[in-house]
Amino acid sequence: RKWESPAWREVRTQVIRAGRTYALEQAKRLGHFNPNDPLEYNRVRPEQWVTLDGTVYQSPSNRVDAGRCDPASGWHSKGGAPDGTAYGTKYSIVETLSDDYGQLLLSFGHVTPRRGKTQGDEAAASERLLNQLKKAAPGLRGAVSDSAFRGPHIRRLTRRGILILNHPVA
Repeated sequence: RKWESPAWREVRTQVIRAGRTYALEQAKRLGHFNPNDPLEYNRVRPEQWVTLDGTVYQSPSNRVDAGRCDPASGWHSKGGAPDGTAYGTKYSIVETLSDDYGQLLLSFGHVTPRRGKTQGDEAAASERLLNQLKKAAPGLRGAVSDSAFRGPHIRRLTRRGILILNHPVA
């Protein structure tokens, strides 16, 4: 239970914050998110954009049938799973692409499971991450997503200056 104590919670927060800060500094050093670079409408410049995706981590210690489970875990929709769902802890991950290094992991956020539903709110976690990133990197112009966002999310992010490329859910 030591890991769940307020002191350790603060340590985890500091480690996550330091990792995000370092990743963003490295991306900026590589020329990403320059606020003086205008948005180009006739081509996508990867250094102005991020990609988002959700991932479910299935811990071997999570055994619902044995009554052992992490309170942060829950049922989530997952592409590629036999029945479309997976039990575990889901995270939304934000990355950018670099010619020199490939994918740069910038940030991640926990997707809180919703009781009685098979899907946590990936869009809320992703929107929160993008808002944090936009504050620290005003040159962020857009995000590519896999259909997690719906109309309200897209409208709020667009008002903040973040364009969304999203697979339609029609």
